[in-house]
Amino acid sequence: MRKQRYLLVGFAVLVFGGAAAARAQDRQGFSLTYDAYVSGVKALTLQFDLAVDDPGGTAVDDGAADYQAAVEIETSGLVSAFVDWRLEATSDGRLADDGAKPTRYRTANFRGDEARSVVIDYGEDGPRDVRSQPAIADEDREAVPVAEIAGTIDPMSALTQALMLAKDGTVCPTFVRIFDGRRRYDLHTEPLGRKVFDGSRVAPYEGPALGCGIRLERIAGFKPFEGREDHAMSSDIEMWMSAVLGDDVWVPVRVVFRGERGLMIVHLKKAELDDGTVVFGDR
Repeated sequence: MRKQRYLLVGFAVLVFGGAAAARAQDRQGFSLTYDAYVSGVKALTLQFDLAVDDPGGTAVDDGAADYQAAVEIETSGLVSAFVDWRLEATSDGRLADDGAKPTRYRTANFRGDEARSVVIDYGEDGPRDVRSQPAIADEDREAVPVAEIAGTIDPMSALTQALMLAKDGTVCPTFVRIFDGRRRYDLHTEPLGRKVFDGSRVAPYEGPALGCGIRLERIAGFKPFEGREDHAMSSDIEMWMSAVLGDDVWVPVRVVFRGERGLMIVHLKKAELDDGTVVFGDR
């Protein structure tokens, strides 16, 4: 299950902020549910929730808005009978015309009786307090140099910032510096153009989508095995997005991880507004 676990990390890092392409008015929120299949077998269920508050009632482009993002990922299907694994993460902050300014990022994952967690509190210049369990000194990894941490943001805020202005023709985030509490890396992207998907029971979305290729560049804090070419974080990633929530709200409808160890495909199953209206998937 180690392969799936690191595919999970990649998905949480690279995708869930993407749903934050919403432009806020007084309040805008929604929930997205995904299923992930590894080599054709259902392995994971993922849920992402986003709320954006704009007290002034103006668009994010014209002012600022508070955001609250949360994700929960857990093993499902046949895999859950053998592996009990769950990841939870939240990110709070402020969206402005110069990007996301996180205030706190929290993540924890659980595998059986084993728990791992990170909490990052932010100041004006980036992370000011980082707490991890187990401590970095107790892991087989080097601590990220302080100079590399300054000015970074957390994974979910990074994608919120990069994709909050996603629109038809522009869905790729720009270059962004990320620190997740243990690892420091950069994201590089390239447009993949437009593709039309056929729907099915496993992959319910059908219609056009815009693609974005994503590559992760390791900077510091990775364990030795995380640097191997056959590691899941070395996967080639395709994120395909569509405006299933409306013209101004682009979200991932399919994400594909291709690597030395296999293939994982993540499909959007349900999209629901915060008032309970289901706009995609089973009602």
